[in-house]
Amino acid sequence: MIVSFEQISLDASTANPLSPPAGCHKAIVQAETANVRLRMDGTAPTSSIGEILVASGAVRELHATEVYAAKFISSSGSAKINVHYYRTS
Repeated sequence: MIVSFEQISLDASTANPLSPPAGCHKAIVQAETANVRLRMDGTAPTSSIGEILVASGAVRELHATEVYAAKFISSSGSAKINVHYYRTS
């Protein structure tokens, strides 16, 4: 069940976490406007280091603790990510 949505604006200098609602167990993240990098290992990504989501529609599904650990940054310039949050009913 989808419980929330957010759009996060990113730049290439600051890594941003997600803001999941209480009880969230899954998130679907889509890159928009520019390539985005992410990490889920407790270290912030940089504009050149981390898993890449390509802006041409790349989608990444995050589960359980990944939702709370993930941090995102733009690969260059400004970017946006669209996030749908899920939890069991």
